[in-house]
This record gives sequence, structure tokens and C-alpha cells, in this order.
Amino acid sequence: MSLTEFNMNISKKLVLLSFLLPLFVAAETTPADPTIQLPGKHNFCGPSRPIQAQSPTELVRTLYQIVSGSAEEQRDWQLLANLMAPDARITPLFHSKDGVKAGALTVPEFIMLNKKLFSNQGFYETETNQTLFQFGHMAHILSYFSSRKTKNEPPYSRGVNSFQLLNDGSRWCVISATWDSDLPQHPISTAQTVNLTN
Repeated sequence: MSLTEFNMNISKKLVLLSFLLPLFVAAETTPADPTIQLPGKHNFCGPSRPIQAQSPTELVRTLYQIVSGSAEEQRDWQLLANLMAPDARITPLFHSKDGVKAGALTVPEFIMLNKKLFSNQGFYETETNQTLFQFGHMAHILSYFSSRKTKNEPPYSRGVNSFQLLNDGSRWCVISATWDSDLPQHPISTAQTVNLTN
């Protein structure tokens, strides 16, 4: 390419840029068109209005109550589903000698997993401590837990549940949850909340 051709290409690109730049600026400053439908919907948390969904802390407390019980006890899985957003994701972490495995589950998949895991044994999970961050219509709860097979035996597992919640204007719901357990490679004593400031 000759120098003349190069300069002509540059000139064409500058002309195109000078034409497009005002369009980008206009898009940034023009008020939103009320006829444009933005992604999202009302009643994001679902049509039900469980009383336990009026506060993030009460909602999480109820989740512990639902999953806990003997193998023979019937859990209120419908209430658990109602406390979750329809599109919520639950991501368990499993540790083995081969490393860490994780996989996102839908609410129905999570319920089926619980039914399978605890069909022949009791499971009691209790909250031992909680850290709540709430701003506007969002909340994040770090919930420390202990797990037992019976109510009165020592816990066989401890860890931290992480719940992300949203209020759709009518109620709270969980939009995502995950957890990790107290292990030698990361004991629960090392869990910390760090406040970062500029």
C-alpha cells in the first residue's frame, strides 16, 4: 500500500468516526423511550406471597427449618420452591480426593438431590451466625451453619452458606445460593469479611 492510499484509508475512517460519534453520544444522553420494553418482569420472585418472605433473615431461617428433619419426616418442598425465584440457581460444592466439583442446579433439581441424599438418614442443619448486607432491593447473607444426622449429636460438618436475595417490590426471594465446608485446607476460622475502600 502506498503512502497516498494509506492516508486515504485513514481519512475515510476518520470521516466514519465523526459520523458515528454523535450517535453514540445521543444514545447515552437521550431519555429512555417508554415504549421500549426492558428485560425483566414484575413479580420476579413468583406469584406466591409466603409470609416468611417478608425479610431476608426470616426467609433464610425458614430454609433451615425446611431441610431439617428425620428421614421419615415430610419436608415442605413447595414452600422451599416458593421462597426461591423461579429461575434461581443453587450451586453445591463437593470435595473429594480428586478435588472440588461444583454444578449449578435448578430448584427442582436441588429438591430431588435432597430427597435422594436424605431418604435414609436424618439431616439437621442449624444457623450459628449470620452476616447480612442489605441495600435497596438486594441483600446478601453469609450464614454459618452446623450439620447433624440427629438433633442431639455433635455436628459432622460446619460451613458457610452464601445467599443472594432480591426484593421484587412485593417480597424477598433467593436468586442464588452456594456453600462451602470447614476443611483442613480452608478452616472456618479463616473466613473473613474484608471492607475495601479507595
